Amino acid sequence: MQTPGAFTWWYADLVDEQGNGAVLIWFFGLPFFPQKSLQRVPNHLAGLTLSVYRNGALDSYAFQTYAPEHTFVNAQQTEWTLGSSFIRLDGPKEQLNLQAALEVPIAGAKAPLIANFSVSGVRVGQVPTVGADPHCTHVWSPMMLKGKGQVAGHYGEEKFSFQGSAYLDRNQSAVPLHDLGISDWHWARIAFQDRTLVLYFLQDEEQVWVQHAFETGSDGVLHLRKVTAFQQQEPKKDRYGIRWSRRMIFKLENCQTPVEVQLSDALEHSPFYMRHMVHAAIGDEIGRGVYERLLPNQIRLKWMQPLMAMRINEWHRSKSMWLPLFEGPSRDRWSRLFRSWGPQPKTRNRRMENAS
Repeated sequence: MQTPGAFTWWYADLVDEQGNGAVLIWFFGLPFFPQKSLQRVPNHLAGLTLSVYRNGALDSYAFQTYAPEHTFVNAQQTEWTLGSSFIRLDGPKEQLNLQAALEVPIAGAKAPLIANFSVSGVRVGQVPTVGADPHCTHVWSPMMLKGKGQVAGHYGEEKFSFQGSAYLDRNQSAVPLHDLGISDWHWARIAFQDRTLVLYFLQDEEQVWVQHAFETGSDGVLHLRKVTAFQQQEPKKDRYGIRWSRRMIFKLENCQTPVEVQLSDALEHSPFYMRHMVHAAIGDEIGRGVYERLLPNQIRLKWMQPLMAMRINEWHRSKSMWLPLFEGPSRDRWSRLFRSWGPQPKTRNRRMENAS
């Protein structure tokens, strides 16, 4: 983690059938920072992001880093303290449980965002070999593909609570993301009633695609499924000039019925990153999940650097005056902006519920 841009992040998501969801990421050296931050404190950019979605739209967002004295991870990488938030992974050999008690101060808000995020499911065993990098510069580690979970919390008097299918993985690299040779990265997890599919599509800088699909059932065993056909429909161009497709159809080996995938409008959107809700079908079988797309080379665009700083609560430098417009609940933005000019409220520490 001494190399600017090196990273380890853990990703957990939760989606229900009504278009509600949440994504929690906690990290050491997440690459989505302004270049000045990566160069200034490469080994002290630890923190978390939390996005809450309700009715198919972004409801609340936070992206925060913490000073070294407010950050802790145990040797087994199963317990983390990030500011006043606590995260723990445990469970027997075949089971994996994630418990997160989150307290996230929001710029300009009268009270922090409080949330309890918990998921559990069958632990993924051995991951099939898919032509991994022989130098191990980047490792994707699916940890739980088919899980169940719930999230509940509040910001002030506004409460939220829902439950649904869940997923957990980790990405790790000793090399900056933009030096991995990836020009376009598509990922999706789709939970059906009896199985979960994960799509992992990479395009290299020579414009060559590698397309992997993984499937798991209730036993948690991960199977590599060959993608025999892939088609994108309903092409669109966003405000940044990025082309994307709302509808995709692909076929898997030994499966006559194609998988039809429909993407929602972008829940989060930038020149280098997009996140959508997914509605998918295999015949009469319906699945739901999350889709993400990343364009690593776009992260370093010069004009993007100050815009990135507006969305990140960084511990090591002065916060952008526009941070309250992006951090926190989607409503009441301007009130938080004006309130942020005054003294900030103090937050209390909490201990993780059910901690041993």
